[in-house]
Amino acid sequence: MAGLFATVTALPERRHPLANKLNKRSSLTGNEAPPLDKPVAGDPIITQTGAPAPTASPYYQAPHPPYNNYYEGIHKAYLWFEIQRSGPIPTQRLAWRSDSCKSCTGENGADLSGAWYEAANTMKWGLPLAWTVTQLAYNVLWYKDVLSAGNELNQALTTVKWGTDYLINAHINETTYVGQLGISGIGDNDDIDFAYYLAPESYEQRMPQQYWHPALYCTPQTPCGDIVAESAAALAAGSIIFREYNSTYADLCLQHAESMYTFAKQYPQSYNTPNNTANTNGSWYAAAGWYPSSTVADDIALAGALLYLSTNQSSYLNDSKTYYQTSDCQNAWGEESWDSQGGHLHVLLYNITKDPQYMTNFKAFAGQYLPGTTQTFKQTPLGLAFPEFWGTIALGMNACMAMVTMAKVIGYTDPYSVQMFNFCTQQVNYVMGEKGYSFMVGMGSQYPLRVNHISSYNPYDESPLYNQSLTDIENDFLSGLTNNRRIAYGAIVSGPDKSDHYQDDHQLYQYSEATQDSSAGIIGLLAGLIDMYGSSNFKSFSDCTLDLGWGHPNASAKPNWPSDDCYHTCNTANCNYAVTLWAGDNKQIVNTSNVASASASAMGSSPSNTASSSDSSHHTIVLLPITLVTLLASYMFL
Repeated sequence: MAGLFATVTALPERRHPLANKLNKRSSLTGNEAPPLDKPVAGDPIITQTGAPAPTASPYYQAPHPPYNNYYEGIHKAYLWFEIQRSGPIPTQRLAWRSDSCKSCTGENGADLSGAWYEAANTMKWGLPLAWTVTQLAYNVLWYKDVLSAGNELNQALTTVKWGTDYLINAHINETTYVGQLGISGIGDNDDIDFAYYLAPESYEQRMPQQYWHPALYCTPQTPCGDIVAESAAALAAGSIIFREYNSTYADLCLQHAESMYTFAKQYPQSYNTPNNTANTNGSWYAAAGWYPSSTVADDIALAGALLYLSTNQSSYLNDSKTYYQTSDCQNAWGEESWDSQGGHLHVLLYNITKDPQYMTNFKAFAGQYLPGTTQTFKQTPLGLAFPEFWGTIALGMNACMAMVTMAKVIGYTDPYSVQMFNFCTQQVNYVMGEKGYSFMVGMGSQYPLRVNHISSYNPYDESPLYNQSLTDIENDFLSGLTNNRRIAYGAIVSGPDKSDHYQDDHQLYQYSEATQDSSAGIIGLLAGLIDMYGSSNFKSFSDCTLDLGWGHPNASAKPNWPSDDCYHTCNTANCNYAVTLWAGDNKQIVNTSNVASASASAMGSSPSNTASSSDSSHHTIVLLPITLVTLLASYMFL
C-alpha cells in the first residue's frame, strides 16, 4: 500500500490550497486558475477559433436550423450517468464499467452500493448527489413529452430511479440518514479516496479494508438539514414522475420524502456546523471543505414546493413560501446548483401561485446572466457566461435550464422568453462546439481527451500500472499526458478561463474536472430548447455509432439488445418507444385527484390550495425495516 498517504504536489479533485479552512466554493475566483502562460511541453493551450460574441444589441440570435442535434446531447448526458454508476450493474452497457462498491453497506446492513460516483473519485457526497437526483427528476417533470419524442424517456426514468433507490436505502429511520459515503482528508495528507487512482471496480482489492467507504450519518446529534431536505425534494419529485408507471413505488418515494422533510425541519442545522466538523480527519469536516453548504432554508423550501405538487397539501406550499421569505433562503439566489436553489424555486412558486414577487425575483436571478444593464456575470469574448471559475459551464447550464422552464410557463412567444431563448441557445452551442471546441466529451470532432476522470483513464479492463504502487499510479495520472483510454461520453468539464482558453490536462482539475451534477442540468436545458424550436427539428439518437469499449480485446460479451431496440442498436424501423422499466400491469394511476393536480401544476396550471380527500393517507408514516424496503423495491422491478 505504498503511497496511500503520500504528500502530493498537485491539488487533487476539488482541493483548494487553504487546508483546514472551510471556504464556500463560490468564493473561488479566477485568481485560483492555474497559469496558462507556461504550459507543460506537449500540452498546448486550446484557444477557440470562432467569431467573437456580439457585445451590444442585437445580441446572439439562435440559428435556424439549430446548430446541433440536441437529442444527441441528451443521449450522451444520460450515458455519463451510466459511466458514473456505482454498485452492481444489471446490464453492462459500457464494456469498461462493471460491478463496484462491492462492500458498501451501512452499520445496520443497509445497501449503499447504488447511485453515482461524484467525479473522478469513488465517494458519494450527500448534497451534490441529492441535488443531482432532484434535477434529473425535474427534467422529466417539465419535459416528459420532449424526452418521449426523442426516445429518451425510458432512460430518463431509469436514471432517476437509480438515484432514488439509493436515497431510500440511505434513509435508515425517521432520524437517521446516510449523508456521506467514503472519506477523504483535508489538506495534502491523510487522503484516502482521493489517493486512489484506479477504477472503482478494483477499489476493495487495492485499498485497506478500514477505508472501504464508511458511512457518515445525519442524526439529531450530527444534523445535516440541507442534505436531508434536498433528498426529500428528490424523492418528492420522483414520486410525481413515477406515479403514472408504478404507484406503489411512487408511494414509497413519497413516504420517505415526507418523513425526511419532517426530520429536516426538526433539525435544520447544516453539516457545516461546528459539532459536525470538529474532527478534521475523514469526517463532516471534509464535506464542509469540498462541498460547503451555504444555506438550509432553500433546500427546505424546494422540498416543500415539490411535496405540494405531489400531495396537493396546502401546508407544504405554505411552508415553502415561508422558508422562501427567510434571509437564509434569499442568500441562495445567486446561482442554481447543489448549493443554491434560487432558480428552481422562483419558477416553481411562480408557476403554482402566479404571485408577481416570484417573477420579479426570477428576473433578478436571470438578469445576472442575460446581456444588458443588469448583467453581473460577464461573458467571455466568445460568449460563454462566466459566473465563476470552477464549475463554470455547469452553473450556466443550470441557470439556463431555469430560464427555458420559465419561458415555458409564461409562453415561448413572450419577448422575455425570446431573450432567454437566444441567450441559452448561445450557451449550449458554445458548450457543444460552435466556437471550435466542445466541452461535452464525445460531442463534435474536438473535445477534452484528458478529462480529470480516473475510471476512463484507468479502466478496470485496461490499467497498465495496476500492480505498481498507488503513488506511481497517481503520478502517472497527474503528471503524464496520456489520453484517457475510454471515452467518457456526456461528461462536461469545468470549462475554459475567462479568456476562452482551456488546457486539456488531468492535473489542472479546475479546467478538466467532470462531476455527476455537471451533466444533470443540461438535459433539461436541451429538452427545453427542443420544445422551443419544435421537436420536429431534431432526430432521436442511439448508441449505434458510439465507441463503448466493446472492441477492446479484454471486453466481455456485448449485450444482446432486442431487435426492436432503437436506443442501443442501429435499428431505425419498428422501434419500441414504450417505457419498459415497469411491467404493464403496474401502469396505473392512484390518488387521481392528487396526480392530476400535480401534473396540471407542473405544466403551467395553478392547483387548488385545498387538500384533497386523500391527504390523510400521507400523515401516518410507518417506515419498513431497511432490508424489507430493499427487497420490496427489488421485487417490484423484476
